[in-house]
Amino acid sequence: MVEERVYDFRAAAHWRAGVRRGLQLRGDRLVVPDALAVHPVPGAGTAEAGVLIAAGGCAGLTWLRPRSRELVRLLAEEQAVAELGVLEGLAPARRLVVGRSLLWVRAGDDLERHDARTLQRLTPAAIPTGWRVGDVTGDGADGVWAVEVGRSGRRLRHVDCWGRTCRDTIALDADADASDPGVGGRTELSVAAGGDGAWVAVVDPDASTLLVVDTATATVTRIPLDPVHRRGRTLLAAATAVHLLTVIDDSAPVVYQALDPRTGDVEDHQVLTLPRGLGRPTSLAVEGTTLVLAGSGGLARVVAAPATEPRRAAFITPALVSPLGPVAPWDRAEVDVVLPAGTTMEISWATGEPALADRAVSLLAGRSRAVEELEQLLTWRQGATYRGSTDEPERLVGLLDGAGGTTLWLRVELRVPAGGPAPELARLRVRYPGTSSLDDLPAIYREDPRGAAELRRLLAPYEVLLDGIDETLDALPARLDPATADDGWSDYLLGWLGFPPLGELPAHVRRRLLVRAAEILDLRGTRTGLELVLDLVTGGRASVEDSADEPAGWFLGAQAAPSVGAEPARLGADTVALGQLPRPPRAGALLLGAARLGPTCADPAAMLARGARTVRITLAVGPGRGELEPLLDRLLDVFVPAHCRVEVRWTGAAGGRRLGGGLRLAGGPGDGTEGAVPADSDDSRLTGADHLGATTRLGRWPLPATTGAPIVLDHAARPGPGPRLQ
Repeated sequence: MVEERVYDFRAAAHWRAGVRRGLQLRGDRLVVPDALAVHPVPGAGTAEAGVLIAAGGCAGLTWLRPRSRELVRLLAEEQAVAELGVLEGLAPARRLVVGRSLLWVRAGDDLERHDARTLQRLTPAAIPTGWRVGDVTGDGADGVWAVEVGRSGRRLRHVDCWGRTCRDTIALDADADASDPGVGGRTELSVAAGGDGAWVAVVDPDASTLLVVDTATATVTRIPLDPVHRRGRTLLAAATAVHLLTVIDDSAPVVYQALDPRTGDVEDHQVLTLPRGLGRPTSLAVEGTTLVLAGSGGLARVVAAPATEPRRAAFITPALVSPLGPVAPWDRAEVDVVLPAGTTMEISWATGEPALADRAVSLLAGRSRAVEELEQLLTWRQGATYRGSTDEPERLVGLLDGAGGTTLWLRVELRVPAGGPAPELARLRVRYPGTSSLDDLPAIYREDPRGAAELRRLLAPYEVLLDGIDETLDALPARLDPATADDGWSDYLLGWLGFPPLGELPAHVRRRLLVRAAEILDLRGTRTGLELVLDLVTGGRASVEDSADEPAGWFLGAQAAPSVGAEPARLGADTVALGQLPRPPRAGALLLGAARLGPTCADPAAMLARGARTVRITLAVGPGRGELEPLLDRLLDVFVPAHCRVEVRWTGAAGGRRLGGGLRLAGGPGDGTEGAVPADSDDSRLTGADHLGATTRLGRWPLPATTGAPIVLDHAARPGPGPRLQ
């Protein structure tokens, strides 16, 4: 930012402009990754030797025994292995891909398709003449990307769920150097899809090169890999990052690296020791956020563990150029960091002329070793060293004394002891000259350069404090504006305007509420206002019914009561009978204990009181009910008048069929209704000889027949007291 005379690194795109090693992007922060260890998977034994792990899908950890072709799934809760069946085929399997409704198997020269539910073998995908499939990976849906080798080179081909080629193939050797030993070779490439199919990573083992293919634009980016991968066999997996596991020697530890697919920066580099009995690694996959490794002796997970050796991580900015020219020296670097006890941060800098900057830029082509090469190319001077003492965020400063060149590089180096917690970088600002408190002192304090430098160091903490206060005051208008307020302030601003605490909501939802806060608060207490706030919070999955919009209740007969100030109605003179009121009681609409089971309530006064001042809210929410329910309670307390009764109906939400008052009929496993019973369904009726209501003796309530699991009484805890009927 030229106006503020500062280079500011605080977003993911800013950090990617520099180079890093041993630092992982998590949101907008750089974090030293956890130390890793390899542990056997509970429930998986020697029968899982050499299995093919699924590269995707949402069914959990799935693998295929290549020779018997048995499909197996790990039941996470029971920590047991479930054999799902056998995939028909003769050739031993070499790769398994799990899609949404299909299973793909690369076996021999075939690319097989199987139904994921029935395991039925479908028509295989056709392989073009003159080409051979080397490896396959999922596309985020039910198709696959296949790496094929032919006489004209190697290419990437997309195959849709029907086994057809639905777009142009992507050449993988077109942009390669002719001297590259992998060009035109017949080496089989390894492939893995990341970003839900947005990009595909391909590893060339001969050239030690990573090819990242943007599947939307077919752009191929070639990233040279660390030389360590030239020495052995490399396994590949991908998710948000590219994971490489290189087996240098079957009897030695393996080398693990995680790479940023956009830049090629090495986010993690560790040497892992394999557990005894795992054997020679054969395949690698990502299960959620965990790596799973298959070996010739079984299965193992790569999980976080206490570090046994010290770790070092570094971030180097790109070449920073001062618009003020060489006559104005650089000022200081400010680092917002979480530096736990035992960790160390060192700030250092280097300067150079444009020619040196050009050489430094050319080194960025080999991103995997850019940090080491820049450290050797540039002459670094130490700025400041800090030792960690707290787990709270803090701002630490390094003065850039003597940094007078036009171009500057700044390096932040983090050191973590064995077993120590990981530090985090939240923000980095590099300032070039602004006003200094030293300039406001008499000239005598600046005559001696050494004395002026010492005084400058003494004044630096006060300058940082005062600059921080000035920045906070200057940023207040932007932080109060709904369009520019940062995510951390949105919940505070909503509370300031009278909203309940909404910190659990996603940041973009809080921002939408903030933008429309004036409209929402102006409509507070109305049906329109309640619908508006529920639509914003639930994403348009809520509907509101107000009993005030319904026709008034009229009752006929000698014992009829006045209604809404009028005399009892006379049939044919005052009313038009549209149907029986009240209707037969149904599950979800009857408060047990106040009325008898079976016959409908004949008390007009009770029915009028029951329906008056009632707001009915229907929420088409499924798995997210647990997170949304407490938020809804707070919102209803604010936006529904106190005199109103509220009924909330969840459709698609997990749970039993609730009769009211805490008595529920719970569906067993596999009950697809998930608590939603249509209002006019016969299965919801409480009256009749064949339904609940024929008798109240325990054990003698005949229930309607179901096609799924039998319905049983749910003896879970009764719901807490409150005004809502469910």
